[in-house]
Amino acid sequence: MKKVQGLRLAWQFYVWVVLMLGLPILAFGFQATSPITLEDGSITITDPLPVDNGGTERQTLTLYNVLLGAGTGPIDYAAPGANPQALISNGAAFNPTFQALDLAGTSAVTGLLPLANGGTNKNVTPLNGALLYTDADSAEVMASVGTSGQCLKSQGAANPPTFGTCTTSGSPLVAFSTVGNVSNSTVYVNFAGGVDTTEVRVQMPMPAATFANLRCVSSVAPGGTQTIIITGRYGACGGQGPDADHTCTITGAATTCDPDPDTDPVVVTAGQCLDYSIASSATAANAVVNCTVERTA
Repeated sequence: MKKVQGLRLAWQFYVWVVLMLGLPILAFGFQATSPITLEDGSITITDPLPVDNGGTERQTLTLYNVLLGAGTGPIDYAAPGANPQALISNGAAFNPTFQALDLAGTSAVTGLLPLANGGTNKNVTPLNGALLYTDADSAEVMASVGTSGQCLKSQGAANPPTFGTCTTSGSPLVAFSTVGNVSNSTVYVNFAGGVDTTEVRVQMPMPAATFANLRCVSSVAPGGTQTIIITGRYGACGGQGPDADHTCTITGAATTCDPDPDTDPVVVTAGQCLDYSIASSATAANAVVNCTVERTA
């Protein structure tokens, strides 16, 4: 052991002397050119430092290359890509390279893009022809695409929209008015402003149309248990009859009636007559009644 240490110290001293004098190193009887020289206090290494000695084993490196390990061989590198490409793995057997990020790749992107960053915050299942809508924290796909010709209808703030039958209602029409007072009697009114106690005198042939959402207001409340009943009447002119569901009733202290919309719209075919009867049971009402009805088709 002492002999080995002595040889090691002798060898190290020999190398130091050779470097100091700038002489070639003789190893085991052969002359070898040293990659390391010492001149004027400066150490010069002429060959690349090997990887196993902590070097790269390369003499030059291209600007902005990304260095990559290559086992015990010289350091490898990934050449710069185009701005703003990302360094993407090509698997364990190949060096990574700069590439455009493939959003369609199943392994390139993980997680969900939040709404605040322009995403859906949810892995939505596509449905051909379906619309997207948002709930409290993500985007959703409508469960149904409806049928041809249907319209998208709001279901209020608490529910998603749905497709349904289109309606063409615009602004409500001021459909009719009693003009004068109604007191313990029945009058008949049409859209043209005709008012009479005899129905035949207000008959008016209509184009094909659908009317719904009958709403009325009286200038005076009937009072007590008294009522003012407004009822739609339609059919062949001269033979029209009442529609028991297309009606609204003003009772007691109320001055308005607002039935459940669209429960039974009046569907008038071309040439039929439509009028409204306004019957007051209150002798002291002396009310002027005004009504609106929407044309929905």
